[in-house]
Amino acid sequence: MSNKKETGFTLIELLVVIAVIGILAGVILASLGTSKDKSADAVIKQELHQLQTQAALYYDTNKNYGVNAVAPGACFTPTGSPPFTVFADPVIEQIARTAGLASGGLDSGRITRTACGTPADEQSYAAAVTLKTSSTSAWCVDSSGNAKLETVANGNNPADAMNVVGTTEQCK
Repeated sequence: MSNKKETGFTLIELLVVIAVIGILAGVILASLGTSKDKSADAVIKQELHQLQTQAALYYDTNKNYGVNAVAPGACFTPTGSPPFTVFADPVIEQIARTAGLASGGLDSGRITRTACGTPADEQSYAAAVTLKTSSTSAWCVDSSGNAKLETVANGNNPADAMNVVGTTEQCK
């Protein structure tokens, strides 16, 4: 009689290891999806901070924010001749576009989920973009230096994150 002991893993042991690896992979992938949305929110906040900085630089040079007076609404429309934009400075316009895209606001070539507003005197502005992690929250910045989270009813048009106080457009 031979006392030869076979080495190796049994089928059950291999299946248990494969199942554990599968569970760990599922947990990791789920947490990566949340991290991706949170990083998009960070991009939105950073872009709107850049918008404030660029608008301040524009104001220092031109003594106004170079805005087309509008009630809170879309920051820009891609149609028309020329296309309508709230901000005359193309750098500010591009910053607003980047924030809107980070929010996931692309609909048939139109950037949605952004709102900008300014009174007729061009001396103030407010801009808001819906966060990727919540369709009822928007990050709002304005010419007075506010940068804060606001609750909105419609994530595709976060105009209710801002309002006009006297003659100044600002975050609520």
